[in-house]
Amino acid sequence: MQDKSIFGDAKIFVKLFGFSTVFLMSLFVFRPFCKYFCPFGVFLGVFNKISPFRYKVDSSCNKCGMCRKKCKMGIKPYENPNSVECIRCGECINKCMKKSIHK
Repeated sequence: MQDKSIFGDAKIFVKLFGFSTVFLMSLFVFRPFCKYFCPFGVFLGVFNKISPFRYKVDSSCNKCGMCRKKCKMGIKPYENPNSVECIRCGECINKCMKKSIHK
C-alpha cells in the first residue's frame, strides 16, 4: 500500500513549475538555466578571473559595440572581457572589426 502524502503532489508541482519557468525564460534569454540556476556554471564563473584562457582588449578598441551585439550572454567584452558570465564562445573575437579582442 502506498502512503500518499501532500508532499508527493508538491514535488511534482515544483518540478513542473521549474521546468516551465526555464522553458519560458529560454524564449527570451539565451541559456537561462546556465545563467541563473546552474551550480556548475557558478563554480566555473568564479574561476574566470584566474583562467589561463583570458581575453584581452587592446588600447586600439574604440568601443564600437559590435562585440557586445554579438555576445549572447549580454556582457560588454570591451569593459569586462573576463566576466563571470562569459562562456568563452569567441564570438566577440570574431566580430571585432579592429581585432582588439584576443586570447
